[in-house]
Amino acid sequence: ELLQRARDARRAQSDDLAHVVIRAQGDVDIGETEIQKLKDALKSGKVEQERLYGQAKSLVKSRQAVALELLDRNAELCQLCDRVATSEDVSRQCEEELASRVHECETLRRSVHDIERSLVI
Repeated sequence: ELLQRARDARRAQSDDLAHVVIRAQGDVDIGETEIQKLKDALKSGKVEQERLYGQAKSLVKSRQAVALELLDRNAELCQLCDRVATSEDVSRQCEEELASRVHECETLRRSVHDIERSLVI
């Protein structure tokens, strides 16, 4: 009977240990599942990050191309502005020269008119 009690006690301890091991194994399984979920989320995040990086890189490249095009157009506009300014200067000089010549012509007409009048008298 003592031996039987000892066996029963050991069985009870063994059953208790088995329950503890089963619970611990369940906790380990849950932990491993959570770890796998975190790994999957991390992998998914890395994939998304790489996608966004590629998209950002493409956008930067596109904007750089647009910026270079704008710089080229700006240079063209500066050249055109210089040409317009030069053309305006030439036009102004021509107008001044024309006004001077018109004045000369008027002066010469008056002189001719005065000479003709003096010859008539």
